[in-house]
Amino acid sequence: ASSRVMEMYVEGNILNLILEKQKTQLTQQEDEDVFYMDSDTVTELLTYDISDKSSPSLSGSVTQDGSYKTSRKIGNIVYLFSDQYMETNGMVKERAILDENTTGWIPVVNGTPVAADCIYLPEQGNNGLLVTSVDVTSPEKTIDQTLILNHFVEVYVSTGSLYLYHSDYTGSRINTQIAKFSLQQGNIDAVGAASA
Repeated sequence: ASSRVMEMYVEGNILNLILEKQKTQLTQQEDEDVFYMDSDTVTELLTYDISDKSSPSLSGSVTQDGSYKTSRKIGNIVYLFSDQYMETNGMVKERAILDENTTGWIPVVNGTPVAADCIYLPEQGNNGLLVTSVDVTSPEKTIDQTLILNHFVEVYVSTGSLYLYHSDYTGSRINTQIAKFSLQQGNIDAVGAASA
């Protein structure tokens, strides 16, 4: 696996390091002598205690599926954003989130697929934006996580809200869709959506 450092936060005696890791494996096709390479990208938040600057110690880590998109640190909370192309292999979305074998396409955070009640499904969209919140004083677990299927949205984060926006071009008209989520002590909750 190869890793790239994407972001770093330092406050007091806490260092947060965000990595993007590419895991590549060789897989043999069933009943054939054909091999293919398969790659998975994950985003990882590592938290270190740096009170002894000469010997930092790892105090916790959180790993989530997808390529690193961005992150924000608000107080003690780090919000980690990753993107992943979503495939349902012909299943309708409503059936796919109820299926017992969701790990084939639903992104995983710390080894567990995102829960169905934390997934937002629009009319269309095949890209998943995964948002996870972590308290750096308890960095081995997440506070909340949300998966939003979308058309490659842009992200704006204020101290208390997350805004996702996307522009559609219909003929000569541009239609911008905006969704708002509140960010309160690590909880990620939908507030509303509008088009302009």
